[in-house]
Amino acid sequence: MSSNINKSSMLRIGSVLHGTYRIDGYLSSGGFGNTYIATNIQFEEVFAIKEFFMRGVTERDSNNTTVSVSNNENKDTFSSQLEKFKKEARRLRKLHSTHIVHVHDLFEENGTAYYVMDYVDGENLNEHLKKTGQPMTEEEILNILPQILDALNTAHSAGIWHLDLKPANIMVDKVGVAKLIDFGASKQQSSKGGATTTTAVSYTNGYAPREQMEQNLDKFGPWTDFYALGATLYTLLTNKKPPLPSDIDDDGTPDKHLALPMPSEISTKTKKLILWLMSTSRMKRPQSVADIEEYLASNKIYVKLPSSNEEEYEGETIVGDKNTSSKDEDDVQDESKDSQKTKLKERANGIAKTILYIIGGFAIGTIIFLVFMTGYNHFGKASSTSAKDSIAIADSLDSVKHANEPIQVQKFKCKVSQGSCEYTGILSKDSIPNGQGEAWFTDGRYYKGNFDNGKMVDQKAYFRYPNGDTYEGSFANDHFSQGKYTIAEDKSYFVGTYDSQGQPLKGTWYANNGEVIENV
Repeated sequence: MSSNINKSSMLRIGSVLHGTYRIDGYLSSGGFGNTYIATNIQFEEVFAIKEFFMRGVTERDSNNTTVSVSNNENKDTFSSQLEKFKKEARRLRKLHSTHIVHVHDLFEENGTAYYVMDYVDGENLNEHLKKTGQPMTEEEILNILPQILDALNTAHSAGIWHLDLKPANIMVDKVGVAKLIDFGASKQQSSKGGATTTTAVSYTNGYAPREQMEQNLDKFGPWTDFYALGATLYTLLTNKKPPLPSDIDDDGTPDKHLALPMPSEISTKTKKLILWLMSTSRMKRPQSVADIEEYLASNKIYVKLPSSNEEEYEGETIVGDKNTSSKDEDDVQDESKDSQKTKLKERANGIAKTILYIIGGFAIGTIIFLVFMTGYNHFGKASSTSAKDSIAIADSLDSVKHANEPIQVQKFKCKVSQGSCEYTGILSKDSIPNGQGEAWFTDGRYYKGNFDNGKMVDQKAYFRYPNGDTYEGSFANDHFSQGKYTIAEDKSYFVGTYDSQGQPLKGTWYANNGEVIENV
C-alpha cells in the first residue's frame, strides 16, 4: 500500500458501494482518483476499486460520502474527466491478459464513478526499489520483461497505447506474476494512425519520449510505449531516474554511456536493448512487440533498425548500425552469417522452392539430389513431389551433419528428451533442436517455443496435451516454470509458479469465470 494516502478525501472504512462492495482499506490516492481494497459481500471475494476524485476540483460533502464539484467553473472539467475515467474502465475490460488487471464492474454512485478490478496482492516495482534501496538483478528483470511484453502486445493488438509505463505501474504479486496497471493516460489508435483525441496527454518525466513530451499525437504508436519500457528497464537495473531525451541526444558517445550509465555486470545484449528502446527518434525504436521478442530470442547482440527518412535520424546514433565503426567482434560475425544466409536463401528459393536453408558452404547439387530422392521415396516418382512436400528432405540429414552452422528445417523427425517428434525450426550442427521451433510429439503433445540442445527452455512458450489441456508461460529444463495452465474440460486454470518437476507450487486456481477456487 502507498504511504502517501490522503485519508480525509476518501470513503470511510466499512462503507458499502453499489450494495455489493465493502470498503476494507486504502491502497492509494492520487490527483485523479482513490483506490480501495474491497470485498464482495455476497461471495467474499477481494477486489480493488478505483474511485474518480479530482484533487482541487472535487470535495466530499459533510456526510463524507458524496462527491461534489467545488465551484461551477470546474463542472465542465469534472464532467469531461469523468467520461475519460469511464472510458479507461471500458478499455481495460476489453483486454484479456494474465498480465493486465481485469475490470469486472463499472457504476456511478455518490456523485462520481467507480470501477472494480482485480486486486493484486503484491507491490509495484517502484515500492520494491524504495524498500530494498538496491537495483534489481538482470535475471529478475528478464523474468518480468516477457510478462510486460505480453501485456503491451495485448493492449497494442487492441489499438491501445498505455502511455504511462513506469516501475510504479508494474505490480508483481507474491508468486512473481507481473501485471501492468493504471491505464488512465492510455489512448486509442485512430484509423489513420496517431491518437484519437486532440486533448493533451499526461506523462512522467524520464519515461516519456520526445513525441509525447511535445504532444505530437499523430506520431504516437507502440514505439511510444517502448521508450517508456526502456526507461523502466534502465531504472530497475540502476535504481536511478532515467534521463530526458535531450540528455540522450547531447551524449555523443556511441553507447550513450554518459546519459545512460549502466553497471558493468549487465550483459551487452541487455544494454543494447535499452539503447534501442530509448532511441530518441521514434522510427529507430522497435515497431512492434514481435521485434523485441525476436531480438531477445536471437543470439545476436545488435539490433536491426527500420529504414527511414534521413530527417528522422538526424542527430542520433543508431544502435548496431552496420555503418558504425564501434561494432563488437560478435556483431561482425553475425552480420557475415546473415549475409551468407540471405544469399543461400535466394538460391534455395530457385531450386524446387525448397525451404531448407543451410548456413554454410553446402553444395546446391546435393540439395537438388535430396529433393528428387525424397520426392521419389515418398510418392513413387519425383514428378509428383510438390514444393510443400519437398520439405520432407529434412527427414534424413546424414549428408548435412558435416555442416558447420545451424540449419532451418521443417517436419524433421527426431528425438528430444521429451520423446520422438516431428520438428520445425532451428537444428544444431548435430541435428538437435536448438533454437525457436515447433514440435509435434508422436503421443499427441505439441510445443512451440525455444529449445536448448533438445530441451524445452523458454520465457514465453505454448504447450498442448492430447486431451486439450494447455500451458502458456516459461519453461525451465523441460518443465513448466511460471505461467498459466488451462484444463480443457471445464476451462478452469492455474496461474503461478511450478516446481522442478512442473507441478503447481505457488499460485491460484480459477474457475472459467475468473472466480478464485483455491490459493496454493
